[in-house]
Amino acid sequence: MGLPLSARLLPVALMLWACAAVSPMSTSRCDVADMNEVLGDPLAHAGRVYCGDVFAVEYGQTARLLGRAEDMPPSNDVALLVTTRTRRALEGLSPSPQRFYVEALIDPQRPCFIPSGSGEECVPYRRPISVHIRTARRIAER
Repeated sequence: MGLPLSARLLPVALMLWACAAVSPMSTSRCDVADMNEVLGDPLAHAGRVYCGDVFAVEYGQTARLLGRAEDMPPSNDVALLVTTRTRRALEGLSPSPQRFYVEALIDPQRPCFIPSGSGEECVPYRRPISVHIRTARRIAER
């Protein structure tokens, strides 16, 4: 006869716990609270967690973050693009900017920020930044 079920499941539970413990999405630390800092030097904030208010908007087939509602339409120069996997955290997303508090991992697409020397550019976004939302809360306007 084999091991009891609890003994067989324990290694699986420990493995899942270990994966969650080292995942960059599992941490709750905040490294930067000023979106202007992130936009000013995205590569310096790669792998850091932004916590603060932003405006989220559904724009075409993308979910974008803006520092201000007045930044509509969103720029294709430095573009904060919410990942497809974490987009569902932005409940109530619409074509008009909505204020959210977010905690998100900043992931600039490094090759697009470093001149290639060949004259090639990243398109349609010149300097895209993937944003991995960990948590989001819509803030009601007063």
